[in-house]
Amino acid sequence: MSKKLEQKQARRLEEESRKAARRKDAVRRNLVTIIVAVVVAAAVVIAIASEKQTKEKLVGVSVQEAGCDPVEEFEGREGQHIKEGEPHDPYNSNPPTTGPHYESPADTGFYSSEIEAERVVHNLEHGQIVIYYHPDLSAEDQDLIEEIVDDDRIATVATPYPSVDDKYAFEMTAWLAGEGEDDPGTGVVQGCAEVSQAAINEFRKEYQGKSPEPLTPRFNG
Repeated sequence: MSKKLEQKQARRLEEESRKAARRKDAVRRNLVTIIVAVVVAAAVVIAIASEKQTKEKLVGVSVQEAGCDPVEEFEGREGQHIKEGEPHDPYNSNPPTTGPHYESPADTGFYSSEIEAERVVHNLEHGQIVIYYHPDLSAEDQDLIEEIVDDDRIATVATPYPSVDDKYAFEMTAWLAGEGEDDPGTGVVQGCAEVSQAAINEFRKEYQGKSPEPLTPRFNG
């Protein structure tokens, strides 16, 4: 074989070797890119799942375990303002849901001391949910209720209430608007035997922010 032919073959082999090396390098880069993309996608999926799990982790027992009785409805009473300590006709539900109330509502939040019914009825008129809990409720269950209230603090008041039925841990209340200006609406009450954020959230979804003076946003949790 001539020297010229040998040189030509050598150049061809060298070129093929370079092409093979480039192909191998390209495959390696593509593989790295795919691995990185898979890892990133997996991380995103895990983060979303973790966030979803955190949101779905509710305080207390399930709705089925809460032992809630059906919601009771009461004919609404006119919500006139009264001075603090002023006598008025008795409320037609226990706990109170509609009717006369003080001019200033309670600040939202959890209370360890009883708030006057006349004050929190004003909160109900604004579309908030009032949780009347049994005064003998354990400290652990009170902590759970406080945590639930803090989860939607802008729209919830919790207060001990001596007249909560002994079979309940708490009773939830709301005031629903009527069909016209002269219709005082409807009061609703639901009692539950065990603390359950799931049960409270269901009540919130159904009744929060639907009052005669709906200053509170609807629940969308």
